[in-house]
Amino acid sequence: MEKNDPRVSGFLSGLEKWNRRINLVSKNDIPRLYERHFTDSLVAEKYISKNATVLDIGSGNGFPAIPIALSRNDLQIVAMEKNVKKGYFLKRMKEGLHISNLSIFIGKIEEEPNEYKKHFDYCLSRAFSSTEEIVKKAIYYLKNNGKIIIFKSFIDNDIDGLSTMVGKLINSVDNVVYKNTSGEKRKLVILKTKTLI
Repeated sequence: MEKNDPRVSGFLSGLEKWNRRINLVSKNDIPRLYERHFTDSLVAEKYISKNATVLDIGSGNGFPAIPIALSRNDLQIVAMEKNVKKGYFLKRMKEGLHISNLSIFIGKIEEEPNEYKKHFDYCLSRAFSSTEEIVKKAIYYLKNNGKIIIFKSFIDNDIDGLSTMVGKLINSVDNVVYKNTSGEKRKLVILKTKTLI
């Protein structure tokens, strides 16, 4: 999606405005929201199959949920955020940009409705928690053989803690290294989960 797309520019200007009131992104990132955050969020979309259900854990500033929802109207996305103010920001963006394929849940992941359990094909996380903690939280909301896609900096090696989970909760771990449009080297950690009864 191009920066001059009305919904892209609407989201980015809304984020900049709200950032003056609540801390959503670093002030240093404001001039490069599109390059550093928006397009970075879209890297994951080619790893998400058509018509999938997606849960974004800790989606406070809207990344990656909103860019992916805007780009892929075939997906049904739930953005989960425990911070009430950030959750309200997400709701305002959804309403203002008319994003019909995006739902907002405000609360802890453990408080999500029972209908979300075993509901999602994918779970996304960007700047939320350690990889091990994300797996522990996401696993029960994924369908059997669902996937977890985690955005990481290139030098972040916290996947070491996954060794005890491989074979029990996780079938495979893939690292996809890429450069974002700001020229920063980053990676996606893609985890395929096992069938859990």
